[in-house]
Amino acid sequence: MTNRLARTALLGIACIGLAPFGDAVAARKEKVREEVAVIDTNLGKFAFRFFSQESPRTVEAFKKLVRAGFYNGTLVHGVLPGLLIQAGDPQTRQDNAEVAFVDVEALEIEKNDLRHLAGTVSMAHPRNDPTSRSEFFICLQEVTYFDGKYTVIGEVISGIKVVDAISQVPRNAKQSPLFPVRIRRISLETQEFLKEAK
Repeated sequence: MTNRLARTALLGIACIGLAPFGDAVAARKEKVREEVAVIDTNLGKFAFRFFSQESPRTVEAFKKLVRAGFYNGTLVHGVLPGLLIQAGDPQTRQDNAEVAFVDVEALEIEKNDLRHLAGTVSMAHPRNDPTSRSEFFICLQEVTYFDGKYTVIGEVISGIKVVDAISQVPRNAKQSPLFPVRIRRISLETQEFLKEAK
């Protein structure tokens, strides 16, 4: 299945191209109010903002799935401690989850200058198929190998410690959590936060 291939490909190459932490240059921040994704899990909540201008088609496709309740009841199915977590496989959904019918689009990578840094949210795809569908991953450190190979759709603005805690749960040899981490709900909300000024 495509989703399983995406899981295997991404987790299998995640340790390639890791960049060491460097001294970040302080950037000027501005306060904004934008629509964000709030992910409620059984280990806590976190939220991420969208890069709608840089990856418009993929962001809108992700939002469509959220509005349909597509991710509700699904599991975080891949974890690498301190590196990344992966979710969005509909095959992990609870049977009693209410989901409206929605077509899952296969989207080509949207090329831009966005990098995979700590907190980056990006869409997963199989190694030999450059189209993404529903699975996504969140980086906990910079992974330069991913740049240009996956479509970045956002960055975590709150709850990064929750993401890290999820990455630390016990896992098996396939990097799947032995302790089930379930997405109760993903919602779209308007929130105020700081982002780099242009």
